[in-house]
Amino acid sequence: MFFDIDEVYYNLLDFTLQNNMHKDILDNCYSRKKLSVITGKLGDEKEISSEDFLKLLYCIRTKSDITIIDTRTGISELTKLSIQNSIYDLLVFDLDIMHFRMNMKMLEELKDDFVPEKTIAVINNTNIRSSSHKFIYNELTNSGIPFKDMAFISSCGFISYEVMHTGITPYQAAADRNKGFLGDMDSLLDKLGIYGE
Repeated sequence: MFFDIDEVYYNLLDFTLQNNMHKDILDNCYSRKKLSVITGKLGDEKEISSEDFLKLLYCIRTKSDITIIDTRTGISELTKLSIQNSIYDLLVFDLDIMHFRMNMKMLEELKDDFVPEKTIAVINNTNIRSSSHKFIYNELTNSGIPFKDMAFISSCGFISYEVMHTGITPYQAAADRNKGFLGDMDSLLDKLGIYGE
């Protein structure tokens, strides 16, 4: 939605898998400058098979410097496979107790697949002076989980709605109007060790 992806690209994933064209997916997917986006249909709950996911991941990684996998909330086979095959994991917490508990439940279900030492806990849409930020921060700290790091992202959701269907990312829009969000994202990229790439 944020990149105005033409609907034809929503069918690419199914077409690629049905025709065993895993290695060609980056040549045919939606691209904007150096960013390639592979997605299924919006709102589609169907997941691809583990075998197809791993084939795609291998083909994508051989042609990409950075691969970002955005999985749905909650536990699924693809979430487990993503974590098992990742260098870093970003665990995003919004500012409400329900989302916090949902994430904690997911970590319990992941068991040994969850590796806190490669996980960055991200508090999203935050104002570090707010009581809701302090509450979630304290809950994370008191959990005793040895996260690799913690990061705070301010106003991502707010900016996102403003730039939807403009082809501009929140990061690009923030350069002019929200230096706090821009600084937060640069800090997170720095923590991931990919700053400047």
